[in-house]
Amino acid sequence: MTAMPYADRSARPQIGIARSLRPAINFPKRAPTLAMSAPTPPRPLDGLMILVIDDHRDTVDMLREYLHDVGATVIGADSARAGLAFAETHVLDVVLVDLRMPDEDGHWFLRQLRGSRTARTAQVPVFAITGERHDLPADPASGFAGYFLKPIDLDALVERLKSLPRRSR
Repeated sequence: MTAMPYADRSARPQIGIARSLRPAINFPKRAPTLAMSAPTPPRPLDGLMILVIDDHRDTVDMLREYLHDVGATVIGADSARAGLAFAETHVLDVVLVDLRMPDEDGHWFLRQLRGSRTARTAQVPVFAITGERHDLPADPASGFAGYFLKPIDLDALVERLKSLPRRSR
């Protein structure tokens, strides 16, 4: 038999003899605990349904990721026609639309949306986004609720959007 430190060399397994070990430390008996996480604080745009329309995929992806992180549900469209098709079949809280796109632009989208026979689309706030200051709607009667110049100040965007009523709930 190989010598083992602290081993009882006389203890050999035998039929009918059982050994039990008792720990040298008595651990206190505790009731099982449940791991409780702290409640998640509300995010500024919780419950807001936003449609982002821009032919630049990077802009749509960046806005989707950022706005999702602050609680919004964000749908992206790469053209005014695709955005209009979505807007006419879903309840939205707000639309962000690029003014300059190939084919139909943000102005076309707004005219079509406001001309729609669907009552829920008639009052949806639509914000223009553009990279060119001279493209900004100068006339308040243009129908846009406001505008954001690219690169978009994301903090200012959230501040403006968080005051909007949630129609999609």
